[in-house]
Amino acid sequence: MIKLKYDYHAEVDITPYFTWGGWLTKLIPFTNGRAVAFGVGYKNGGSIREEGYWLAEVKREGTTYRILPQELTEQLNTLFSRADITGAHEMKIQAFKFGEQFGLLIGSQFVYLFDDIHADPRMIEIANHFTLISEKRGGHFIPQRCGNPTGSLIPVMFSAPHDNLSGARHLSLLEIDEQAGKAKWLHTQADGCPRCTNIEEYVPFSNRLGADRPPIIFDCAWLDSSWFLFVAGFDHVYPRAGVSPSIFTRNSIDLGLLDTVFQPVDESLAHICISMDSMIISPYRKNGSRKGKQSIYNFKEAVEHELSMPRGYTKFSLLEYYDQSYWLTTNAMGYNGMQFDVVVCGV
Repeated sequence: MIKLKYDYHAEVDITPYFTWGGWLTKLIPFTNGRAVAFGVGYKNGGSIREEGYWLAEVKREGTTYRILPQELTEQLNTLFSRADITGAHEMKIQAFKFGEQFGLLIGSQFVYLFDDIHADPRMIEIANHFTLISEKRGGHFIPQRCGNPTGSLIPVMFSAPHDNLSGARHLSLLEIDEQAGKAKWLHTQADGCPRCTNIEEYVPFSNRLGADRPPIIFDCAWLDSSWFLFVAGFDHVYPRAGVSPSIFTRNSIDLGLLDTVFQPVDESLAHICISMDSMIISPYRKNGSRKGKQSIYNFKEAVEHELSMPRGYTKFSLLEYYDQSYWLTTNAMGYNGMQFDVVVCGV
């Protein structure tokens, strides 16, 4: 069992900037107990919502903020059709760690790299973006999540055209050459689109019959020239369909299944930590053998460790692990939370 010890506490509050709602979509820890949080916010509700994006730097000394310029939202409007934007606008910008920097991926076409939240970013256009290919299919591949980097390579999970609310089922690898100011997508299909897994290879691990689409890729990593995928069910409506299969697999470049690495006891969601040596396991229901309690699977040891939260913080959830620091929060990723607490722990 890993027993967490309290280090420090910080608050994130975006209510001065957004009036209707907002939430956290990514927490990126760095060394010395510092992290960058990224999320979306809305200034009014109803059918006409004015959205925006925010950054927060969390440190022992306190939290500072930056609201990204409106031009970024306007750039999205030019990249995507109104039909694509409806209901999933906040998903089109995804944050990722890039060495001691962090980046924002805009659709499949642009990357912005930041030294810190207050610095001017550097924009890099992605040479072989999916925009024209997507338009031929009548919609766009929407980035749903960025995995953790391996050097200059960023794994990215996409939803398919006209499927942007039902989870990521496609993958591609983004290579960024910062010095040359260039970026391109790698390991795409022959037509240039992102790849997806094979339905038949995952059906034997599921208790659900009649899967008609590839499984949802909840998180992924690119290690030792192989894909590592945590697959979480065939249907994104988890309350109704459950999370079956919940399985961590090693896959080839073309996403063919090579072998099974780990399968949680209970139906679970999982996140590969930025440390790239472990994965946070979060049981979806509280009536399983784990009683809904999170654990950490260590890649090298191939062992799942239970977690013991610090006194007073048992209701918090573990979001990230990096540089011997465990990052907890009261706010589940992607759920409404204008104000939330962040607690940093050691062992």
